[in-house]
Amino acid sequence: MDTVFNTVRLDVTDAIAVLTLNRPDKLNTVTAEMGRELEEALDFLRNQDEVGVVILTGAGKAFCAGQDVNVFGADPTGTRKDLERLKRPPFIFFEKPVIAAVNGVAAGAGADFVLMCDIIVASDTARFSFPGARLGIACPYALIRLAEEIGRAKAKELLMTGDWISAEEALNLHLINRVVPAAQLMETAFEMALKIKKSAPLSVKAVKESINRTLSGFEYSYEVMVDLTKTEDSIEGKRAFLEKRDSVFKGR
Repeated sequence: MDTVFNTVRLDVTDAIAVLTLNRPDKLNTVTAEMGRELEEALDFLRNQDEVGVVILTGAGKAFCAGQDVNVFGADPTGTRKDLERLKRPPFIFFEKPVIAAVNGVAAGAGADFVLMCDIIVASDTARFSFPGARLGIACPYALIRLAEEIGRAKAKELLMTGDWISAEEALNLHLINRVVPAAQLMETAFEMALKIKKSAPLSVKAVKESINRTLSGFEYSYEVMVDLTKTEDSIEGKRAFLEKRDSVFKGR
């Protein structure tokens, strides 16, 4: 395979692709470059007929700890351009099934990635959080998807507080499919992928498209995120996070 990326790693074994978020020293936080490379990797895999299933995971001890706050919002024009990708969440509009193998922390954009996947297997050490409101922004995909998965009341609680939940709690909330010991995570994800591979590809595609057809609101969540990045609270939330202190929000 001659496709080389800086922030993601792509490996294909037995017609199963493993797409690894690859910034382990930064807990695989998302940058504009990673967003672009994820799209490029999925476009590449879309044209590989032999690849039937994709497994998404993270390098090192985290799945994805969210946006890289050190760079997110630094360039308002570039940020708005990058946020336009929210109108077409990458894994939702990718025709092949995607299994999330959540090996550690999944927060913010990382938790959004989890929600976009079709099947979610988590390590028993994994934790989940949607901390947008604590930073003066939002977890845009969770705005339109989380309530459908876990119910309105619990979704509002998690989105408004940014509280962490364990893998077991996520399983009990029906947010994920399975929890397994860390050492068995990738084995379990591959077992699931091999099961799916035995099904007719067009039928699997129809299942994904039909169930995802009810999803909507991408345009709205994009506008919400863009508007929030312009607020004073968003600047304060980012600054407080970097300074490791509580935010002082003013509602403007």
